[in-house]
Amino acid sequence: MRRTVFFLLLIVMITVTGCNSANNGTSPSSQAATDSNGSNAASETSGTADADNGNDQELIIAGQEIAASLDPVKPLTSSYLRLVGAGEALFKVNAEGEVEPELAESATEADPTTWEIRLRPEARFWSGKAIDADAVIASLERSRALDLQAQPFLEELTFSKKDDYTVRVTTKREHMPVPLNLSYYQTLIHNAEAKHDAVDTMDLSGMYKVVEFVPKQKMVLEANANYWKEQ
Repeated sequence: MRRTVFFLLLIVMITVTGCNSANNGTSPSSQAATDSNGSNAASETSGTADADNGNDQELIIAGQEIAASLDPVKPLTSSYLRLVGAGEALFKVNAEGEVEPELAESATEADPTTWEIRLRPEARFWSGKAIDADAVIASLERSRALDLQAQPFLEELTFSKKDDYTVRVTTKREHMPVPLNLSYYQTLIHNAEAKHDAVDTMDLSGMYKVVEFVPKQKMVLEANANYWKEQ
């Protein structure tokens, strides 16, 4: 079993278990846990034989704090959920500092104050609900209304539906960097119809699903078997 440990204030551990053989048709599963006291909060999910074969992997990363909520519009929650791979936005900034599509498929500046964002038809929330134009607009409007930290990125943008998988964005100023605005943590796309008050009621789109949560103390995640993106 391989472990990488970075010590700060809190410990985040991601455990990946799966068979390396392509012949058995099984897919890898993964589990992540965060414990506020720095202890190993995750139990091993397979036997010694798998560990000896190198099939169990644990990645321990450190963070300064654990989220106090599961609702992306609550303070610091969206950034934490994106950090651990539970949530996604329309765009992201890569290691080279370039903005690239994530849940979006493309973005086109139609005129100086209008952008058109094409969404990925295959993208889904954990519940299976499509991440279409209606869902994206509802998510961003909920963030605008309830998350003060999201407002600087959204306040000059107006969203409308062009078609089922195209969002039109009208800006107050010319040539605004809309994809950059929609790459920030606070613009995480979530199912606005979900309550997000427990692990069973939250609905995001990331490759990891939250399965256990104690505010500011512990978060356990597992691989999303129905993740929309090929890995």
